[in-house]
Amino acid sequence: LSYLFMDKIGEISGLSQKPFTKTEEEFIISMIRTMDTHFLQQYKLRLQRNEKYKYDYIPYFCLCYLKVRAHYKHIPPPKEVNDLIGIYLDILEKTELSNPLMENAGRASALFAWGREGSTGRYMASIREHAINNGKKGYYFPNAVLPLRGIVSNETTAHSQLLNLFAKAGDMEMAEGIARWLILQKENQYWGKSLYITDAV
Repeated sequence: LSYLFMDKIGEISGLSQKPFTKTEEEFIISMIRTMDTHFLQQYKLRLQRNEKYKYDYIPYFCLCYLKVRAHYKHIPPPKEVNDLIGIYLDILEKTELSNPLMENAGRASALFAWGREGSTGRYMASIREHAINNGKKGYYFPNAVLPLRGIVSNETTAHSQLLNLFAKAGDMEMAEGIARWLILQKENQYWGKSLYITDAV
């Protein structure tokens, strides 16, 4: 929930260009420091698991951290964390594609967030292969399910993230196609006041 909250704050701040108040900035810094510490601790645990089980896997939360942390580059991370961010980005540039569609999307988002868009092509191509073209109804991804469960695990949130991702990649055919699909869902469904509505809007 902390990552989700900080991601939304970062996105809203980027859109509004409104500076944080002193109190808000102090809160943001406190949250970022906590995230940095957690990120570093989890990396050390990952090394221990790899040594014990020979299973070297990048958890999805690491992708979330990389994407969210990029919103707050004005708050310098500790050197150890900054070095670790670089290590993970280097891994993402070279690692094999993942099977889950949204995990590949998370990897591409992290690379885009840190200015490494030149390494996102293979991820974007892989994601595009899963698209179903419904003609005038737009593009739909039947496998667009987030690795996490709970309040953010729904196809509206997933498609909203994919829309933003394709827009960053300059693939406006896909971005506009996904937008048409989302609008169609709004016309045919009652969305209520759930959190994922903000993603679609």
